[in-house]
Amino acid sequence: MIAAMEQAQHVQRAFEVVLPRLAAAYHSGKLVPFIGAGMSVPRAVGWQTLVEGLEQRLMNDGAAAAAPQAGSEDLIRRANAAARALRAGAPGAFVEALRAALFSSAQRDIPGQTLALAQLWWPLVLTTNYDNLYEAAFRSNHAKRRVEVYGRGVSDCQRVLSSLSEPSDAVVWALQGYLNAPEPLAPKELAHEVVLGHDEYRRVTHREPHFRRAFAEVYRSRSLLFLGSGLRESYVQELLGEVLEFYGPASRNHFAFLPAGEVDANFLRARFQIEVLEYPRGAHAFVRNWLEQLRAFVEHQARRPIGWVFGVGRDGDRYPSEAQFEVQRSPLPAALADGECIAVSAGGRLGSFHLSETIRSFLRSDVGLGSDPRDWSERGKYLRFDAAKRVWAVRARSDDDQRVLADVQRAATALFDACSREGLRVLRLQLLSSGGEQRPDARTPLHERQNFTNRFAFVQITRAWAAWRREHPHVDLRLVMHLIQPEVYSEIASGRLDVLELLTCEDLRFWVEVRWSEAEIERRLFQLASTQPLRAVLATLNLPAPGWTFRIVPWGDPRYAQALSVSDSLDCTLEELSLVPGATLRFERVGSTG
Repeated sequence: MIAAMEQAQHVQRAFEVVLPRLAAAYHSGKLVPFIGAGMSVPRAVGWQTLVEGLEQRLMNDGAAAAAPQAGSEDLIRRANAAARALRAGAPGAFVEALRAALFSSAQRDIPGQTLALAQLWWPLVLTTNYDNLYEAAFRSNHAKRRVEVYGRGVSDCQRVLSSLSEPSDAVVWALQGYLNAPEPLAPKELAHEVVLGHDEYRRVTHREPHFRRAFAEVYRSRSLLFLGSGLRESYVQELLGEVLEFYGPASRNHFAFLPAGEVDANFLRARFQIEVLEYPRGAHAFVRNWLEQLRAFVEHQARRPIGWVFGVGRDGDRYPSEAQFEVQRSPLPAALADGECIAVSAGGRLGSFHLSETIRSFLRSDVGLGSDPRDWSERGKYLRFDAAKRVWAVRARSDDDQRVLADVQRAATALFDACSREGLRVLRLQLLSSGGEQRPDARTPLHERQNFTNRFAFVQITRAWAAWRREHPHVDLRLVMHLIQPEVYSEIASGRLDVLELLTCEDLRFWVEVRWSEAEIERRLFQLASTQPLRAVLATLNLPAPGWTFRIVPWGDPRYAQALSVSDSLDCTLEELSLVPGATLRFERVGSTG
């Protein structure tokens, strides 16, 4: 027993040495989990049990299975044989058998290690699993945030690569296919991309050079954290080795939590830049504990950016000396200095102002303000003001209480004007129009639907501030944005959300996708003034208007929630279409699918 305790202490000390580096990589947006089969056990079965289940299905169907041997290479051979036999049967037989063999009927809960992983906000997760357990865990921990699942297709790989440098929803990159099981989630499946075993994986990846190049970019630009992953499998090592052979060593190390003796740790460190943290065989609870310790360290102990300040130089100054725009990773303060005010987000139709219970509680208990915004002074259709406490209520909504990006910008501009007229010098503002249900159904009221994510509200407020400062360069007003949403401040910390660009550039940088067919999708980056019409985009693409529809993702205006005819909208400006930096303008040929 003493020896076991000493071993556990030694393992824990090794983890604590690496923990600060993991936290630093996380806060810079570079740490990316790479999850394998061990993260889904026991809800999903292990590799050997899966292979045996497929073989049993073959025997039930009257086919011969491979001789039962249990070695790693023998399991790969048996998996290849079972997959080949099942694929040769009736259409869909292989995926049906995989689904039946993969999940344990005795287990119903999401595994603890997967729940522990999902407690942190991860912009990107790679998985070789077929199940949707991480997606389910993500949704249970981040109910109001979105996650997209991408596969190995050309357009999916392009979107994964874009997410490395551009703000996006959280991404799960399924490397070997994806089944909408065992949890009842939205019907996102990549069953046609499912591969099983060495031969299939090698054959598929060699036919998909776009996938290998995308993986190489992720491997070189991020620190991967391998969890429950079969790093000892030869095809995984071949994929990693190819990256190093073609591109040379990466600038960052990778990490892996693995049972002791499963791999040659020195070989992985020397060959693939993977630092292996070993735990005693069978003691898989270490993985969950380490993930929980990582979350606690990230949230409470690790050094991390807590704010960003942007300013301008006074006339004749060489260095910026006047802070005008600040982002703080904190809630609104209750105590205000002279000349300061705070602004809270409100909802409601034209003429009405509704505050959430959280904001009401903050104003009542922390600020000492018990009145309702309808009793405050009216300052236009977007604003109400309590002069005694210097509190603004901002209804950044359309007249019928819908979330519209253009109204976020208009409401913010109205607020800046009003603060200037009041002689206020510092405006402390929480994110406007940040509520809403991201997965509404037909019964969800329009005002409760979240058609765009919070980072786009931040983009609109920042651009409104930049435009207002250009028109009022000498007004003594400073804006401090208070953010508590990790999907926004983590984008700033990682550099994927370029605040300096938003403050400096008047034009729009956005993506354009042209779907010629289900299999042929073109993706390009545009920079245009918001006053340019839609026809300017088509002219650059040499795309005819007839026979094409378009949509904007995310749609910043309910009028553009559905695909619209290009011919009917040629003279609409990008601003009128509520296109904002970071959004995607998608053109689709009439009659194509997807």
